[in-house]
Amino acid sequence: QWSVMVDGIAVQHGALNIPHLDPQSHTPLTIPMVSPRLIAGQVSHVNVSFCLTRDLPWAKKGDEIAWEQFVLSCHKPRLRAPRAHKMTTTASDDIFQVAWQGDRPGSLTINRQTGRLEELMFADEQVLAAGPALSIFRAPTDNDGRMAAEGTATGVLSRWLAWGLDRIRPDCSSIRDISKQGIPGFAVTHHIGTKEGRIHHEQTLQILAPGDLLFQESIRIPKALNDLPRLGIVLELLPGFENLEYFARGPHENYRDRNRGARLGRYTDTVTNQYVPYILPQEHGNRSDMHWCALNNGQSGVLIIGPTGGDFSASHYREEDLFHAAHTHELEPVDETRIHIDLVNRGVGTGACGPDTLPSYRIGGGTHIFSWRLMSFIPGKDDLAELARRQYRTANGARPKQAWRKKHE
Repeated sequence: QWSVMVDGIAVQHGALNIPHLDPQSHTPLTIPMVSPRLIAGQVSHVNVSFCLTRDLPWAKKGDEIAWEQFVLSCHKPRLRAPRAHKMTTTASDDIFQVAWQGDRPGSLTINRQTGRLEELMFADEQVLAAGPALSIFRAPTDNDGRMAAEGTATGVLSRWLAWGLDRIRPDCSSIRDISKQGIPGFAVTHHIGTKEGRIHHEQTLQILAPGDLLFQESIRIPKALNDLPRLGIVLELLPGFENLEYFARGPHENYRDRNRGARLGRYTDTVTNQYVPYILPQEHGNRSDMHWCALNNGQSGVLIIGPTGGDFSASHYREEDLFHAAHTHELEPVDETRIHIDLVNRGVGTGACGPDTLPSYRIGGGTHIFSWRLMSFIPGKDDLAELARRQYRTANGARPKQAWRKKHE
């Protein structure tokens, strides 16, 4: 079976009969497809699936026994220049607030003491439970290590705990208004102390259009922190954002060093279903090669466009709860939806019974730069792929940094 996919949706499909093949032999196949005409920002794949034509003792007729996926074409998005919209900016000693009107009114509030995005209204509905913050820790997998007797830890987990990665507390050192050419913007600088030095994190936020927020992150990691669990941003949505749709590898969880068995596609699920009930609660539900993910409560929606090639996960469990639970039955899910948007999540490896994660799937020190977007949408009305294709220049005319760069000091 073959299919041509555009932005994860099948636009052509068909079937081919394979002639008899002796073991160790091969034959060419020609797929009678028509190359799709793409618009700026679209990506196209060909999926090929090999299925049984008869029942066998170990599988049924029609069962898939192998598959492959090929990239056909990927059109670069056409950058739009952001236009100044009528927005009202209010500043006090405690907050910055920006409000906008129109068919999708909303507002945001930034706490000037913490630098955190504290409130976010989309279509006059509050959506945010906890604003975007730096995230570098994950609930350890069995392969990362586990807690042993007398509070000691095994594996790479022992280094993470010695560095204090499970208890980082960012300090906001500055926040400034960087609005330009009618585009509201703010820059926040955080410093996080660890035993191996200070982490420097600068986050800029620009409101490119009503309900369309661009975040740009610059994170400088001390060289001694040469093997982080993850590097990205975490935020929480208020209860009710249960419906999940995404364009990434799936449908099951996958990580950078074990994602070849997950097809890039567009999938629909729930946040509750993202939990994987491992005997020991741990990191779970990651999806790699993220293009975008969307969550909605039936009335309002939040679309997240991640850094190119990044990862995401959505869960009703927080890292600290997973880390301190010994069994799944000890966990209590939260009503909020916790979302990780990772530039990179450490590979899983085989540390519980074999070699640790390969060096190419680890995260070292240096300066990491990436961008991501947070947008509002109306469930059942807006085309998510079309929204995700809308790419803007920043207020100073530059292209947002969607790919990541690592510079060792």
